[in-house]
Amino acid sequence: LALGSACLAAACARLTHCHPFLLADNRHVTFYVWRHVLGRHWAARYALLPAYLLGGWLLYPPLWRTHGALRALFLCCCAALVLVPTPLIEPRYLTLPVLLLRLHAPPLRRPREWLPPLLLFAAVNAAAIGLFLYRPYQWVDGSVARFMW
Repeated sequence: LALGSACLAAACARLTHCHPFLLADNRHVTFYVWRHVLGRHWAARYALLPAYLLGGWLLYPPLWRTHGALRALFLCCCAALVLVPTPLIEPRYLTLPVLLLRLHAPPLRRPREWLPPLLLFAAVNAAAIGLFLYRPYQWVDGSVARFMW
């Protein structure tokens, strides 16, 4: 736990930076996440460390039980190598590592296993669709723009 926390804190300290494209387009949700949450204060990036640790704690033990410690560690390291150095915060960068980790994880058989992630994904998608449909805004030239991932 201490080693994982130290590695995550080091990754947050060294690899969290604001890419110029992130602040160039206010149509993306990530623009507002950075502007109002992560970029507001230097310590804000560390506030998500407990969520990162919880995600690792929920992910690693099932992989370990299914594939053994070495293969589970290898899968997690490969996912981290893809996600940690990405210059932009984009959901599309998460798709392949999350899909591969989910394919290697044990199957979710009971509703208490598959219902929480299903509800989380449904809530995130509903929020994104709601922003797109019901929160348009006007550009300086008067044209209507909509939020997108």
